[in-house]
Amino acid sequence: MNHFRPSLLHFSRIPAFGNYFNRNTSSISLSKDWNFASAKDAFVERAQKLRPVSLAAFSKPSRNATETKDVPLGYATLVPLCVISGVPGILFTLRSANLYKHRGEISLPGGRADKSDKDLIETAVRETEEEIGFPRDRIQVWASLPAMPTRNSEGRVTSVVGFCGNVTAADFRPNPTEVAEIFFCSLDHLCRHNGFTTFRKRLTMPVFHTGKELDWRPIWGMTAVTIETVLKCLVPDRYPHRRLSISPTIRSEI
Repeated sequence: MNHFRPSLLHFSRIPAFGNYFNRNTSSISLSKDWNFASAKDAFVERAQKLRPVSLAAFSKPSRNATETKDVPLGYATLVPLCVISGVPGILFTLRSANLYKHRGEISLPGGRADKSDKDLIETAVRETEEEIGFPRDRIQVWASLPAMPTRNSEGRVTSVVGFCGNVTAADFRPNPTEVAEIFFCSLDHLCRHNGFTTFRKRLTMPVFHTGKELDWRPIWGMTAVTIETVLKCLVPDRYPHRRLSISPTIRSEI
């Protein structure tokens, strides 16, 4: 079975998803000479200016964390920037249906920090290698985004942005106990086909879609917040949204 789908580059229809709106189909495509190397320095500079936003209204307090006053658990994910057949984009995973939490959801590779990890960057690249089989020594770490609380406030998730270079299906060996599929969305795809949904009537959250090859599955929740933050820093002229949301804010926007 082929667990890698490299061709999710375009789609032409948007299904209903709550009060989701396809608001950006007029976005200008990336120029043909755009590349990650030329965008790296500006991305890192913008990422360093990000201000974290409290997700108190989004997260549910954990009974265990409240009663025991435990130190929040550390989690990390990797945002795998890459190029496939000359097209720049981001890799995602479809979580296995056998998992206890978030089964069948679109996510980024990552997980809980081990005591042996020297920092959350190591957590992100280690978990990526374990989940999708991509060698950690091929990941060029660019920056870490501000940590965000988990849904139940038991811990905080730090997203690490890394460049994986030019990749093909042969570069990946997904762990079937955790990952059902690995797939790719181009930056153009993400910038053009996105919208938002309201959560608990007081939060505006970004939503993206995978495309027809994955049955128009939504990319939402913390994964969507992370992707929106990356796009704001990576291609701000192609993803110019300045709406009220729970994404970390760049200081210059305030």
